Order: sequence, then structure tokens, then C-alpha cells
Amino acid sequence: MKVYKPSHVLYILILIISIVIVGLSFLVQPESRWYGVLTGLGCGGVASVLVAWLLDIANCRKKEIMTNEVFTHLFKDFDRTVPWVMETILANHAERNKEFDIDRNYSVSQVADLVKSEDGYLPEWQMHYHNMGVAFFSIDPSIFLSYDPTEMHTKLYSELLSVQQLHQSYETIQQRGKYELRDETGQLVPPLEYTFLCGDFESVERINSFRKKKYELKISQEQKNRIRQLRSIQDK
Repeated sequence: MKVYKPSHVLYILILIISIVIVGLSFLVQPESRWYGVLTGLGCGGVASVLVAWLLDIANCRKKEIMTNEVFTHLFKDFDRTVPWVMETILANHAERNKEFDIDRNYSVSQVADLVKSEDGYLPEWQMHYHNMGVAFFSIDPSIFLSYDPTEMHTKLYSELLSVQQLHQSYETIQQRGKYELRDETGQLVPPLEYTFLCGDFESVERINSFRKKKYELKISQEQKNRIRQLRSIQDK
């Protein structure tokens, strides 16, 4: 995950200017006072740029290592809970669909498509949405503004804050009791758990894109064995 990068273009530009100044010194007579000025500026510039460049690279690498360690700790619960929820959805879908491939890996967007393809309300949606909320609330967004504010930190702060606010809105609605939503034709519309769950998956994709991380989701071997047994019973 590259967050800190030296300004290579700036260093290269200054280095070229310094080399040009050294080259100009050859156009001046050694006896001229300008020869010493140009030589001093050019050689000093080259040496200073190279030293500063190397120090900046080392400093960025140090910050990168520290950031990766911090992120590993911050997202520890998130990276455990989110894949578990999505892999549970895969297993549940496989139990209802005999043709579903249980041996391949799936991406976050593919799991989201599975949820969208389900016909009707599923009781486990509320549980999945609750567990996704646990994952999102395991991270305090303000942490990302407490140190060097990079573009990635700002994006993570905004995304986590937004999705946490959505979960809080859902909890407020739940506290008001049961609800039933219908469109203008009187047909039941997808429940909030379904709509918000799909939104959670989109947030996960954005968060992981900021982190340069990718989930490879798959059904556990224990669940595979259980699904195979269930399918064999259904075939009898």
C-alpha cells in the first residue's frame, strides 16, 4: 500500500538545473570569478539534491512501514468480520441453489450481485447487516485525520463516517418498530436491510480500493462438506 511517495519529479528537475549550471561553468574562463560561482552552485546543488533525495526516500519507506503496521491493527476486526459475512452469504446461497459453484473464489462485487439476485426477503439479511455494522464501527474514522493527512486518509475518513451514519439511521428506524415499504403500485419494495447491505458492499469495495487490498472470498471446507451432504440428500 503506497501512501507516501518522494517528489521524484521535483528532485529530477533540480538535479537537471544543477547539472546545467555545472555545464555552464565550462563556458567560462577558469580565471573568472563566475567560474567559481557556477562550479560551486552546480556541484553543491548536485550533492545536496542527491542527499536530500535519498533521505526523502528513506523517510517515505519508514512512514510506509509504520502506516502498514497501523492499518493492519486498525483493520484487524474489519478484515476478519467482512469476509466472514460474505462467505456466509455464499454458503447460504449455495444451500438454496444446487448449481452454485462452491469450489471457486468470489469477489466482493460478485457477492453483492448474489444478494441482488435473491428473490424475496431473506431472514438472514438483518443479521448480515448487523454484523457488517460491527465491522464498520470497529474503526474510528477520526483516526485517519490524526496524522499526516494524505488523500487516502481523507477518503477513508469520509467513507467510514458516511456508512456509519447510514447504520445509525437504520438503527433509528428499527427502534420505531416494524416497517413495511410499498411502491406506488402497492408492491412491497426491498426491505432496508437489503438496500443498506448492498450499499455496505459498495463501501467495502471503495475502502479496499483506497487500501489497495482485495478479498478472495470462498466457502470454508467445513461448509462445503455440509453443502455436499445436503445436496446428496436432496438428490435422493
